[in-house]
Formats: sequence, structure tokens, C-alpha cells
Amino acid sequence: MKRIMWLMAMILILSLVLTGCDTSTSQPGPEADKLRIGMVFNSAGDENPFFVRAQQGLERAEEQFGDRIQTETATPTKDRERMQLVQQFAEDGFDMVICVGSLFTQELPRVAQEYPDTRFVLLDNTIPDLNAASNISCVSFREQEGAFLTGAMAALVSESKTIGFVGGMKIPPIERIEAGYRAGAQYINPDITVIAEYIGYSGAAFNDPAAGKAIAEQELAKGADVIIQAAGTSGDGVIEVAAARGKLAIGLDVDQTLTAPEDQREYILTSLEKKLDEAVFLTIQSLVEGKLQGGITELGLKEDGLGYSENQYNQDRIADIKPKIEEIKAKIISGELTIPEK
Repeated sequence: MKRIMWLMAMILILSLVLTGCDTSTSQPGPEADKLRIGMVFNSAGDENPFFVRAQQGLERAEEQFGDRIQTETATPTKDRERMQLVQQFAEDGFDMVICVGSLFTQELPRVAQEYPDTRFVLLDNTIPDLNAASNISCVSFREQEGAFLTGAMAALVSESKTIGFVGGMKIPPIERIEAGYRAGAQYINPDITVIAEYIGYSGAAFNDPAAGKAIAEQELAKGADVIIQAAGTSGDGVIEVAAARGKLAIGLDVDQTLTAPEDQREYILTSLEKKLDEAVFLTIQSLVEGKLQGGITELGLKEDGLGYSENQYNQDRIADIKPKIEEIKAKIISGELTIPEK
């Protein structure tokens, strides 16, 4: 009998050692049932309007589905950390990882293949050869359509007939903005001069206001009196210079009139708004409802994925040109006008 009791005691001790003496695993708390969603940003720059808008979509989803999701965000401090953060979320068992920006595009397929049970979402670019069964979902924008409208607006108000463009780096979404902006301006005035410059060759190009300021100074010196920025927080420098010189700037992603310093607001003609918040929210909603599929979703003017800003600061300035802009917008939505991507 003593031998039997000793064996039973040893078995009990061994079972406690193997389970780490943790009896809570049999009674999971409410957090264990939530879908875990990670969001990784392209690069550093907490004030980047592009990232701000994505964060707003995440916050909206938290308000709507807070009892069903758990979220976490991460920002790389160096380019090489970008995919490491994505992989860490997947390694930690997150159900979905949202990659905000184009710089994930090349490496994401490899990571997605390594973690087939994780859903990956790429915002602002596409990956070829995806289908509904893929664990990658892409949401891209036809930026050229919205940029066409802002280019037309710039041409309609320009007195010098020279306008500028400042891009962060040459990646497809930014190149589409340049192409659409140029085409829209030339639609209004075939003889208009469009000066286009880019800041750099890495994600740091979107977080360098001093560089944006320097390039804007150069374009103003060449006669530009309206400049669009497509450079993240680097664009803050563009807006600052334009306002200081009494010229006009065009913002990006959010209504930058409402985020700029008070003394700069009257010099922001409009902003090309990219409704990234809606894309993030709808993607998370699809996951929660079990409807998320792989593949590519494309948003443009027709889908209300893009627009131009109108507010108390610019409504009088654009009042006379708005009918023309709305006419152009209708033609793009109907397909009468096709906007170039490059």
C-alpha cells in the first residue's frame, strides 16, 4: 500500500512539473478568446499623416469590436527592423498582422509562407498572384485619380503657371500621385510647368522635414506657386516654406489644414485625402465576421477611397473652381477619363 501511495504522489508531482504548476490554463480568461491584431508601420514618424489615418481606423475598430479584438502597434527605428516586427507578431501567434505602407511588399510573401495560419494585410500596394485562399490581403488605392483633381485645382489657381511636387521616395503610390497631379494640371493647361523632385531612397525620406523644406525652397525659386507634398512628415517642411513665402501647398492623406499650425492653414489649398482609416476598419470587420479573403482590393474615387479636403479655411478659395473639379470627378468615376499611373 505504501509503495502504491508513493507512486501516486510521484505521478502527481511529475504532472505539476510538466505543466509548470499552472492550473489557470484550464480556465482561460476573456482575453484568450479575442482575435489578436498587430499593426506595423512602414517607418518611424508618429506624426506622419499616413500612419495617423491608419491608427484612426484601428481605434475605430477597437471601439466597435473591443470585446472581440486585442490590438498592438509597432514602429521600426531602422529599415531592417520592419520585417522583424511583422515576423515577431506572427511568431507570437497574432491572428492578423497589418503592414502599413509599400516598403513591406518584397519580403511579405516569404514571411506569409512561413506562417500560413496568420493573416497578413498589406496596405498601399499589391502583391501579384494572390487569390481568395491566400493568407495575404492587399488594399491599394488609385492615388492618381485623387491627385488628378488636386493637379487640376493647382493649375486653376496658379498665377505663375508653374507648380511643384515633392515626393518622399520613388515607390508606386507616390509615383501615381505625381502622374495624376501632372496629368490633372495639364488637363487644365497643357502648357503648365510641373517641377517634380524626390527626397531620398529609403523610408527615412518620409521623416525629414528639413529635406522637404529645402526642396520646396528650390521649387519656389524656380517659380512654383503651388506645391503638393507626398512625403509624410517631410511634407511638413514643404507646407511651412510655402506658407512663409505666401504661396500655396497641398497636403496628403488627412486634411492637413486641420493639423497644421494656425498661421499656415490659409495657405493650404486642399489635401489629397486617402481614406486609409476606412480600409483598416473594413479589413478588421471582415476578419471579425469571418469574411476576410486573400487577394487585392482597389479603392478610388468611385469607391470613395479618395477625396479632396474642403473646410472653413479653403471653402471660399475653391468655391469658384469646385464646379469644374466636381465635373472632372464625375468623368473619372464614369470612366470617361482614364488617369495615367506613370
